[in-house]
Amino acid sequence: MAVFNGKKSIVFGITGGIAGLLSALAYEALNINNALASWTISGGFDAALISLFIVIGQSYYQSRTLPVTSRLVSVLIQGFIFGTLGGLAVYAFMAITQSGDVGRVIGWALSGAVCGFLVSKKIPNMSKKLAIVAGAIGGAVGCLLMYINLGFVTGVAVTGAAIGIVVASAEVMFRKCWVDVTVYSEPLKENGVSMAKKTNQYVLNLGKDAIHVGYSSDMDILLKTKGIAMSKEVSLITLENNTCYLNDTKTGEKKEIKPGEKIIIENCEIQFCN
Repeated sequence: MAVFNGKKSIVFGITGGIAGLLSALAYEALNINNALASWTISGGFDAALISLFIVIGQSYYQSRTLPVTSRLVSVLIQGFIFGTLGGLAVYAFMAITQSGDVGRVIGWALSGAVCGFLVSKKIPNMSKKLAIVAGAIGGAVGCLLMYINLGFVTGVAVTGAAIGIVVASAEVMFRKCWVDVTVYSEPLKENGVSMAKKTNQYVLNLGKDAIHVGYSSDMDILLKTKGIAMSKEVSLITLENNTCYLNDTKTGEKKEIKPGEKIIIENCEIQFCN
């Protein structure tokens, strides 16, 4: 299985890089000269925007849609608050130890850790500890790359990309059980020839949290139906003692999905893998 060449790593890398670029441009536009304000505000911008754009990237990766506005606002606010506090902590550390270069690396590691934590809350069954560590590594690596005379704006963009790539790659590397979802342009037929075209393919981890399948934008697996959907959620996919189950929300019926088996729900083909 590809790790750094996976589609999710590319999406997270691009969205993280764009966020880093916007964060750097916003910071430079403020023309801040005070060191304390510089660390706190830049820390807030970095964590807020990189987290926000990676969450947008996750939504695009899954359903080709944008997350609901309330989710975006929540990520933006939390990212700015935690990023600001991290910047304040790094400023205090640098003031006490007089270690500028080390402080910068620690600062970016903290920003990456915040990004990893916030992103893990929006990705089904992603370990928060893993995401925090991966984000911190991505931030530190990106910061070290800044010393190759990339310039501030380019350096922050590269660091944002590094955070996104490492977080996505860590999820792939430590994956144990998952579902591979293939999305088609229209509902599939159980039998016979279907003219539906493949429009997307993505992977969701299985774990303690159920995978929600339904017709509203907050579902983990977003379905498309002909006509008006009668319900918001139709199924849950759960993992119990390494066994995968499809749970019908309406009837309560529970069916085991064996490894390698493919099931069809509307326009999605779902395969359990381990």
